[in-house]
Amino acid sequence: MSNSKTFSESTNADSTILGFDYQFYFFLYKLLELKPNETLGLEVKDDVHLTKADGLTILYQLKHSVQTNADTTIKNLTELDNDLLKTLSNWSKVITDSNDNRETKEQQLEFINKNDFLLITNKSISKSNEFLVKIDDYKKNNLKLSDFSNYLKKLKLSTTDIKKSKYIENLITLDQDCLGAFLLKISIVLTFDNIITKIRNNIKAKMITEEKIDDTLKALIGNIQLDKYIELKLGNKYEISFNEFHKKYKNIFINSRNKFNKLIFTPNLPNKIFEQNFIYRLLEIEAIDNNDYDKAIEFTTNKLRLENSLTHWMQIGDLIQDEIDDFHNDNLQLCINKFNFAFRKCNTEHEIIDVALQRYSELTMHKFKIIDTELDYKLSNGELYSLSDKRLIGWHKDWKKK
Repeated sequence: MSNSKTFSESTNADSTILGFDYQFYFFLYKLLELKPNETLGLEVKDDVHLTKADGLTILYQLKHSVQTNADTTIKNLTELDNDLLKTLSNWSKVITDSNDNRETKEQQLEFINKNDFLLITNKSISKSNEFLVKIDDYKKNNLKLSDFSNYLKKLKLSTTDIKKSKYIENLITLDQDCLGAFLLKISIVLTFDNIITKIRNNIKAKMITEEKIDDTLKALIGNIQLDKYIELKLGNKYEISFNEFHKKYKNIFINSRNKFNKLIFTPNLPNKIFEQNFIYRLLEIEAIDNNDYDKAIEFTTNKLRLENSLTHWMQIGDLIQDEIDDFHNDNLQLCINKFNFAFRKCNTEHEIIDVALQRYSELTMHKFKIIDTELDYKLSNGELYSLSDKRLIGWHKDWKKK
């Protein structure tokens, strides 16, 4: 069977798309680490750039590979690796860019001193990569700059690839002082993979629970991609400061913290369902008949769902005990206020029950909030029954005496 690729396969853009995705997700990864007075850019000064509070700019080149070895691992970054040589060549041309006012050695050195140069790749290091060894030796003062320059000249002669030869030539032609300063500012991060996992960990570090990380990630990707498209469509550069990121996207994190997942559970109903205290309180005002098991089961299920949900949300870190206490206290006060002076004009038991039913009915139509999240009617009603079962509220005028 032939291993030759079809025309469609040879023009397939999958690897290119993955490269752009790798770049975007690295941008998102760094965005989640942004600190006050820092600014992050995408495809402005480089693939990604970070301007720090002290004015130092980090230029990131992102290189993603889908080429694998026989054992399916990603291929190594070799001495004559095209990604390595092209990246260093591009940076050398940026350093000497006369269109950006860097014609003289002094201007070039000033630029180098104000920037760091980081190559990020999912490739791993090759033991035979003499290039990286030489850079490391130079940084450790184990190699003279002249020796490194001679190494570059020999490396150029070792390849017949015209493009690679040109990339190396761009390094060789740098002013020697500039080359030395440049080598000290270069860093290469290898085996940088599993980028989505890294992003998820950064989201988790912002106090987002495990159950909500994916929803938060999707919301961030969607909003940032849209904002990027709009800015580029308008002809603007896509840069975002810490303050802008906080202002535009903080609600994604707030909503993720405050939207509580509904708990799916099978209620463990009591054997003597009509002997619950809150059922007694409802019987007193004729809100339930003493043989209406369906309603008793429904109301009990709502109460248990509310109580179990609060316990679950606290266990997974969505709530703390103080927030639950505040929730109960606020709801208790609302119920007390609702019944204050409610029975002033009641002279008969019939009138008391009518007023109690009206106020009770109004409360069952109220949706309670926990932090900034509104609960549904079933959970809200469950809170009423839970408070009543704890003997904190009742509906009849004389419920405390009964």
